[in-house]
Amino acid sequence: MNEVKFVKGLFANKPHERAPDFIVCELSIKADELVGFLNDQDGEWINLQVKVPQKTNPDKPRRLTVSINDWKPAVGNERKPAKKDDFDDDLPF
Repeated sequence: MNEVKFVKGLFANKPHERAPDFIVCELSIKADELVGFLNDQDGEWINLQVKVPQKTNPDKPRRLTVSINDWKPAVGNERKPAKKDDFDDDLPF
């Protein structure tokens, strides 16, 4: 299993208890720190995961963690496109 890489400058919290149901989480950005983190990354896309921590800090019970999702399929396990028939559908008529 790979080492978890946390995103510097991006902070997530569970919604406040009085927040409407459509609020999924609250994000805060420390601009200088996040820009520096992003500049250090390779590639066009960075995939992130917002997770509930394994151990909750009693001082910050709403805190979530934001980490990089760098999962890639194992070599040889890539999906192959389905074979395309000459027909547009499977209707018997």
